[in-house]
Amino acid sequence: MKIDSLNYEIFINDISDHLSHKQKLLSLIDELPKKSFDNISNTDWPEKTNPSYLKYFLENILPIPYNKLVNYLHADAFDIANSWFQQYEKGDKHCWHNHNAANYTNIYFLELPDTSFATQLYDNYNKKIIDLEVREGSLLTFPASVLHRSKENTGERKTIISFNSDFKFNNNLNL
Repeated sequence: MKIDSLNYEIFINDISDHLSHKQKLLSLIDELPKKSFDNISNTDWPEKTNPSYLKYFLENILPIPYNKLVNYLHADAFDIANSWFQQYEKGDKHCWHNHNAANYTNIYFLELPDTSFATQLYDNYNKKIIDLEVREGSLLTFPASVLHRSKENTGERKTIISFNSDFKFNNNLNL
């Protein structure tokens, strides 16, 4: 089969009240034991716990942008498959990868002092790296099959909250 172009939607939602939540989320993350993984200084991946930062995020930040996506996609609901945070100190990076068994990957940029260290996507069809216009407080949503990475951080700490999601449809579309 020949594919002439790769078309997929990328959603960027800026959280308008990001600054009112930032310090609370960072303090909740700071309560967790520090744990490194691969080339990432601090993360709770791959533990499957229900930490307080996640509860706060799901209750106070996610509902508004995700309800917009549910409406846009004409979905009935969404599920969060798993979630984690990552803190990138100077020299940290995350190699090219994708996420299996999910429809979408999501990244909330909790701390992003330098936008040049935002997550990059890879356009496999055109064989090029895509730099996105995100900033601290942005929630990035893209298909989980898309390759993405966090290039080496040469600046101040970057903190993200990431999660995989699936949208649910009850076959009620009137197409």
